[in-house]
Amino acid sequence: MSNLRQELEDLLQQKRLNKVGFHHTYQINQLLQKAKRARKLRNLIITPFFRWKQVLADSQFVIETLEAN
Repeated sequence: MSNLRQELEDLLQQKRLNKVGFHHTYQINQLLQKAKRARKLRNLIITPFFRWKQVLADSQFVIETLEAN
């Protein structure tokens, strides 16, 4: 699983550089859906147990940040 926080930082950096448009909006929606899927039990089961806390924290951070913007 890729790092959700890193993907969020990349998108926010694009926003700071005014590289926004349809593709940027699409990437934001994709990241939001990816974060929501990561929180589902089925996806957590395939994730090693010791990473659950990090995955849940990262996905919650991404969801809150994207919904605030």
